[in-house]
Amino acid sequence: MPYFKRDQVAEVDVLNGWFWAARRDALNQVGLLDETFFMYGEDIDWCIRFRQAAGKLSTIPWPNQFIMVERVLRRRRCDST
Repeated sequence: MPYFKRDQVAEVDVLNGWFWAARRDALNQVGLLDETFFMYGEDIDWCIRFRQAAGKLSTIPWPNQFIMVERVLRRRRCDST
C-alpha cells in the first residue's frame, strides 16, 4: 500500500494473512478464519468481520519485534519438550 509511510503505524482496510496479532477477546468475538473458503479470500473475509465487530486493523513498522517474539516462542517450545 503505497499511500502510507512505512515507518509509522497505519490503519488499513485489509491485512494479508501471513502474520497477525489480535487481542483474545477480539478473536473470540470475531471467530477464526472461515474454513469454507477453498483458497484465498478467507483473510479478507476475516478482516471485514473484524472491522465490523471489533475495531480497526493496523500495520506496524517494526517487524524485527515479531521476529524476536517468534524466536522466544520457538525456544519455549523446545525447552518444554
